[in-house]
This record gives sequence, structure tokens and C-alpha cells, in this order.
Amino acid sequence: MTTFIEGLKATAPLGLVLAMIAAVGLSLGLAKKRVQELNEHDLAQWRQQLAADRQNDADAFCLAVDYQKIGSLLAKLGRYQEAVDEYRHGLLIMELKLKGHPVLRDYYKGYLALLNDKSQAEERARVRTKLAALPAF
Repeated sequence: MTTFIEGLKATAPLGLVLAMIAAVGLSLGLAKKRVQELNEHDLAQWRQQLAADRQNDADAFCLAVDYQKIGSLLAKLGRYQEAVDEYRHGLLIMELKLKGHPVLRDYYKGYLALLNDKSQAEERARVRTKLAALPAF
């Protein structure tokens, strides 16, 4: 059984095969760039939403969701420390103003998923302890 590339080499000129491979690589590169641009755009919009929510004295849940979404987008963009900082802001709001809310468990799980860096071991342990102490819903 031959692979797709081997089949192309056997039936098409080498120049055509190389051109097709280059086109696929270019398409993937452009798609990755487009996804990054969309994430940057979404990040700017969520920051605007956070500013509007603060200005309009939105409830704690709205602010926590804003911080969570901003943290998630920053993580997708590879801006890890900024993402952790944003999650922490939201987590503080959740812990202070929404104690016992069912969504707190999901917030902890999302934050734990972000804390995969070894330098964050102490923070991971703290969050795991808090997550374990939550009542099951």
C-alpha cells in the first residue's frame, strides 16, 4: 500500500507535488494567523465588555465571567501569566461575593486547567483543596 505522497510522486511531476505541499502549508499558516486575529479581536471586545460592566455596576457573576473569558482568550494567545492574573481576579470575586454558587466548581476547574506550569504548583494545590471542599451539586 502506498501513501498519498508516494502516489503523487509516482503520478505527478515533482514540481507539482512540491507546489501542492507548499500550498497546504501556506493555507495552514494563514488559517492559524486568522484564528489568532479573531482571538485578539474577541479579547478586545471582552475587555470593552468588562469596562462597561464595571461602569454600570454589574453584578459579581457578570464580572467573574468577563475575567474568565478574558483569561481563556489570553491562554489561547499564549499569554500565560496574563491569563492566570485575569482568572485570579475573577476567582477573588467568586470567592468573596458568590460563596456556595454552583458555578464556582466550574470556575475552579477552568482555573486548574490553566495552572499547568510547574511554577504554579502551590497555587494548584490551593485551588484543588478549595475545589475538594465544595459541596457536590
